[in-house]
Amino acid sequence: MPATPQDASGVSYAPMLDKSMCPIDWTKTAQQVHNHVRGLHPWPVATMELQGKTFKVHATRVVEGSGKPGEILSLTKTGLRIACGEGAVEIISLQAEGGKRMAAPDYFRGHPLER
Repeated sequence: MPATPQDASGVSYAPMLDKSMCPIDWTKTAQQVHNHVRGLHPWPVATMELQGKTFKVHATRVVEGSGKPGEILSLTKTGLRIACGEGAVEIISLQAEGGKRMAAPDYFRGHPLER
């Protein structure tokens, strides 16, 4: 297959990823939060603060829901639902500081949410 030069007009700059990009901004739309998590996986991994602990967030999905950005909406059989600036995301898999990656419902079964 012959080499084809790239069209320089379509080139865009992407900054080097680093840990300062990790914290999730809940004021963004649910789709933007979901894309943030996907874009930082597998390194450096998106993070969130909850109950005084930092969690790595490995997988999310966009779901229906509304509330104050960052508000916990519910814990379901499939994940932890958190409100965003527009819509909500469900955290499917996370990792507590010093812990292993696990399904969100499994983690919160052993570490109940404070209300």
